[in-house]
Amino acid sequence: MKQKIIGLYQLITGIFGVILLLFSVSAILENPGRIFTYVLGLLLFSGVAYSGYALINNFKNGVKYSIIAQALQVISITFIGIRYLFTGSAFLAIVIGEGIHIKSQIAPIAYSISLVSPFESFEIKIFVVPVILIFFLLRK
Repeated sequence: MKQKIIGLYQLITGIFGVILLLFSVSAILENPGRIFTYVLGLLLFSGVAYSGYALINNFKNGVKYSIIAQALQVISITFIGIRYLFTGSAFLAIVIGEGIHIKSQIAPIAYSISLVSPFESFEIKIFVVPVILIFFLLRK
């Protein structure tokens, strides 16, 4: 039962991630240099949706796909002008940068693989929900 709930959650967040990226296609038309990260985002969120579908339907490797999909969503990092942020579970994060603090937000879907200002401070975010989901997926 817990796998079906996790699978449904992944399916929903994956579909919403794809939909949100499809709505931002105009930004890609204005800046074609971002096409790679746009397609990568579509693939990542599609992978999350597929892993949820595989988990719901008890596919042979459904649990493995789901663990990989959640592991990709656990950490966000900003370092020397590069940002990696991909999660369908941005509700709650432990942020390590200028100190350690807990950050919460309402918007669950977050995606950005991009160049940012090299002066932006170093930051690591650990998203709590994917860690919890991995824990439940690993428990028998």
